[in-house]
Amino acid sequence: AACSSYESVGHVSTACCQNLVKMIVNEMDIDDGTSFSANLTFVERFSISDLVSHLETDCGLWLSLGPIPSNDENIDRSTGKSSPSVDVYAMKNVFLLWKATLDRDLIKLNTDKSDAVLFEEATKAVTALTRAGIDPTFNLANENTKNCTDTMPSLLQSLLSSLIKSTVRQITKLHSESDAKKWIQNTANRMVEACSNLSAGEEGDADHDDDDGWLPLACAAERMIEFEYGDKEHSLDVIELKLNFAILALNRSLMEDDDSSDRENQLKQATDRLKDLIIRDDNTDATKRMLQMAMEGLTHAEISLRYIDKHSDAVMRDHPHLLATIILSGVCAFIGLHVSKAILERDLQLEVEEKVALAELMSVIEATSNSIKKKCTSVIAYPHLRRVKEYLTRLGKVVGGMKGKADKRRKIRHQ
Repeated sequence: AACSSYESVGHVSTACCQNLVKMIVNEMDIDDGTSFSANLTFVERFSISDLVSHLETDCGLWLSLGPIPSNDENIDRSTGKSSPSVDVYAMKNVFLLWKATLDRDLIKLNTDKSDAVLFEEATKAVTALTRAGIDPTFNLANENTKNCTDTMPSLLQSLLSSLIKSTVRQITKLHSESDAKKWIQNTANRMVEACSNLSAGEEGDADHDDDDGWLPLACAAERMIEFEYGDKEHSLDVIELKLNFAILALNRSLMEDDDSSDRENQLKQATDRLKDLIIRDDNTDATKRMLQMAMEGLTHAEISLRYIDKHSDAVMRDHPHLLATIILSGVCAFIGLHVSKAILERDLQLEVEEKVALAELMSVIEATSNSIKKKCTSVIAYPHLRRVKEYLTRLGKVVGGMKGKADKRRKIRHQ
């Protein structure tokens, strides 16, 4: 009943789901004498591949590589037959149950396979949820907020966060932190492949001219995890996977340009400087990791924006590609700013040169964003250029605000 698709029992199924979640979150084997009880030992027999199968088979979401093979929204993507719209009741309840089981690591990873495919199911599940996040059927589901205050995308992001954290915990326990990092890198690569080369929108859609499919890739990186959704602890594992995804997608986008060697050289020099700056014995492991992610995100954003500014005549010829590249640069920057804010809020001690490096990166991003904005002319005639200008305006304001907070915090300390 918890996953019933019948309208008449929607509220009942939701109440059942909430009770099931409470039992999973607490202890499944505790009988507190209430009228509601259920044998939930079956959940431990589920695998992560069952989640992928449910998304594709039961919810009708397109999870395979490449574009959807038909523009008919009533066609089932897997069978080619007519299919119903997304069942909001069922999907939300299933997401809540899966999240509860993943938070307790009840869904075990398959460790019986060879090293080549170890933890492949978890990679496939993360990739599937990322693709689902940009699926129009999913995001435009009828009555998106029915029976729950959360929207479908926010619930998906919460589930995705739980999946990533559970997988990293289990890999670290079974193997090592190094293997967990390898899984993050491999999964980020798979996510880029799964979200690349998708088809343009239909005539009249905002992305109808995106023939090379850059905008879905950028949207996937942007929507993958928004930190206000479900991950209140701001898990560094979740942030690291999103950052890896955004950087790989950004590199893929800029590799299309003929004159990308200049950017690659700048990136190599910056990476070498970062290694010298942040590999310090007097910082804790958590501080090192946070500082490294902040620096890495801001550095990729800074160098990419400077490249776009320098080669604006060539880059601005393809408006969808330009917008996607700006969004991906912005995602890297926002991740860097998010982690920098966490460093400030936790009052972690940084060296003077580390603080200066962060401030310089923010200043360059702010100045370069303003420079690119000035080159976006004819915004009324070209909607993508208007979107670029609006995005850079928001990015500049956030960077400026973050710089102000950091300066204020430093002044208070000196007083």
